[in-house]
Amino acid sequence: MKEYLQVPNEVDLHNINQLHCHVHGVDNMLGSLNCSHTIWKNCPKAWAGSYQGKEKKPSIVLEGISDYHMYFCHASYGYTGILNDKTIFDLSPFQKCLLDGSFEEKELSSGVVPFSIAGEQFNKM
Repeated sequence: MKEYLQVPNEVDLHNINQLHCHVHGVDNMLGSLNCSHTIWKNCPKAWAGSYQGKEKKPSIVLEGISDYHMYFCHASYGYTGILNDKTIFDLSPFQKCLLDGSFEEKELSSGVVPFSIAGEQFNKM
């Protein structure tokens, strides 16, 4: 399990960038972010209302970011099913590291940034 879930180092970021550029034709792509809602069959009745999502059944959410080979660089589990994917990303520890600048050093040392989209230069992901 350890090799499939780890924070990418500078070499990993460079390799992931090269992989996505080769496979998808997209430069500077870290991976795919998704939230998976899992039905919680044995949810305690007292908690059911807080965990009931759009499917009308209690669920727990896994947020994950993985690359093309399904190596996860981020996973966060336990969000209530009542939250939508955007709200979960707003609460995400990964978004926090993007916003507080702690991810920026890895971006710079791996050569993932700077990059350009439609002629516009960006210095951060």
